[in-house]
Amino acid sequence: MYDKILFPVSFYLLDHNELADHLVGITSGFDASVHVLSLTLSDEGRQDVEDHRNAFNSFETRLKGEDTEFTSELRDEPVEYADVADVIADEAEAYDAVLVGHTKVREGTERTTAESLINRLSIPVFVVPMSTPRFRDV
Repeated sequence: MYDKILFPVSFYLLDHNELADHLVGITSGFDASVHVLSLTLSDEGRQDVEDHRNAFNSFETRLKGEDTEFTSELRDEPVEYADVADVIADEAEAYDAVLVGHTKVREGTERTTAESLINRLSIPVFVVPMSTPRFRDV
């Protein structure tokens, strides 16, 4: 049913181990391959970009230790935060489903990326509430 799953991830406020646990559990249940996609935001400084790459590499290493078929991509071309959902939605056209981590929604704020994807995609969007939001390792 779901052979190819897109997993867009930012690593900014989410626990890497919890993300990997959810990803492995869900993809193994569907016997699916997953594509991990992480975008570089235009407002990242040099240290932010390096921290982002280190977090991405750590996540890849963790997944390699699991029985999960995956590909991964860290896009270096900067993307405006307001365009993140558009980029992910364009990419999602080649997949059967999207799996996205999500922190608590605050009332009165703009829609989150997860909410935007739910409203615009015609494929299933699985939203995993993350219980341990934290800042990335620095």
